[in-house]
Amino acid sequence: MKLRYTLILFTLLFASCEGESGVIDSNNGNNINNINNDAGHDVDATPPVCTTGVDNDHDGYGEGCELGPDCNDENPNIHPGAQEVCNTIDDNCNDLIDEGVLNACGNCSSQCRDTAIGLEPFPLEFEDPNVDTEGTGLDENGDVVLMEEQNNFAFLWTANTEDMGRGTVSKVDTKRVAEVGRYFSVTCFGRATPYLQDGTCLDINGLPIQLYTNNPSRTAVDFNFDMWVANRAFSGQASVTKIAAKKENCIDRNGDGIINTSEDLDGDGHINTDCDSDGIPDDIHTLCTNGLPSPEFYGLDDECVLLTTNYAATNQLGRSVCLDKGSQDIGASNVWVGTYSPSAGNAQSATNNVYYQLDGMTGQFISYVVLPDNIFPYGCAVDQDGMLWISAWGWTTFIDTVDPNHYVGPAMQVPAHYPSRDQMYGITIDNSNNVWFGGWGSGDIFRYRPLRTAYGSPNYYTDLASGAWTRIDYTAPTAGIAADIRGYIWAADNNN
Repeated sequence: MKLRYTLILFTLLFASCEGESGVIDSNNGNNINNINNDAGHDVDATPPVCTTGVDNDHDGYGEGCELGPDCNDENPNIHPGAQEVCNTIDDNCNDLIDEGVLNACGNCSSQCRDTAIGLEPFPLEFEDPNVDTEGTGLDENGDVVLMEEQNNFAFLWTANTEDMGRGTVSKVDTKRVAEVGRYFSVTCFGRATPYLQDGTCLDINGLPIQLYTNNPSRTAVDFNFDMWVANRAFSGQASVTKIAAKKENCIDRNGDGIINTSEDLDGDGHINTDCDSDGIPDDIHTLCTNGLPSPEFYGLDDECVLLTTNYAATNQLGRSVCLDKGSQDIGASNVWVGTYSPSAGNAQSATNNVYYQLDGMTGQFISYVVLPDNIFPYGCAVDQDGMLWISAWGWTTFIDTVDPNHYVGPAMQVPAHYPSRDQMYGITIDNSNNVWFGGWGSGDIFRYRPLRTAYGSPNYYTDLASGAWTRIDYTAPTAGIAADIRGYIWAADNNN
């Protein structure tokens, strides 16, 4: 991003400093087309004579002269009181160079054109494929700046597992500490032809979505700042849903020209889900009786809940979701969701748990991998090399999300001499690529430090599995865990 905007800035600079010949007169704006080194000097006047000192260049200035000393006694055009000329020289001996005589480009070039851009968008050809101005604008001084709305992604997404008997996700503005949106954790309108017919809610592949007890839990934010939530659906069908963070990424499904989506309209930091007080969650047809012009909650009609994809067999519990690296070139991060309980009804594996890779834009299946024995995924995180690490109750393994073959590492267990090793729960990765695990029902925090070699080296996978474990004893169960950019590890105290 920095490189792109720097290049745009250079383009503006070069564009303003080329074109018709001439220098801009800073006093009247006229072009001065005939420029020579004598400009500004009275070459015909008789120079003063120094009779009391040394004046080698005969300009009247020198050591001991009546007019005073000279800063350059070898050039008669350089002396105190001389007119400053744009020549990168201090002509008037005031220790300043070219003061007041630089052209509009800030130099002495004759190839300068003064272009006023004012407050309008800068004059770049948007059709030019070599010019990218997305997310930029001008401030009141005409300087190129990043637009504020392009950087306002200070949102926290929290799953409300039993909300309204269905399960919802709250969008929280962390700057205001306020709920600014709430959504059901499934949508019936993810297919190309949106519909909800005869009470049947279908996912993107035409499979029935359950509308109740979806029990969402884990959330993840992709490269485009959109959110994915995994629905555990105890005793039911696991699924994963994508919700857009920005209105421009939502879909106007009913064609009314606006995006109908959950918002905190009254600014109280809380989403009202029943504005007509009828005991039923609001939707697009609700007429509010509390003074609001429209609902703050749209239920299944919310146009920012983009898609839902079912995965695995019933009762396999969709506990974990994480995203691979994504990039500006590749696009949105692809999604990885795992099963927690093996099932004989699973077409990919009847005995082991499975991770599925989904397209980050469409939600369609791309591939899957079968996990080793003893791996019951509770959470996952992707490191800087694109390795997906799994937290599995005292066990871990990794999946290569970069290579299309998606190598799966061996099952690795926390050393037996560590107490409560089977309580591993939350997972995070620090900026040194170490893997950290929080505890559940114990105060233990575990760190796994893989042996790191260059990605693609012959022993890369073997080395990853040859790392070292460290245990940290805390005074309370920790559960969730996270790493910040300063290198600190944060753990949730499960007693508070």
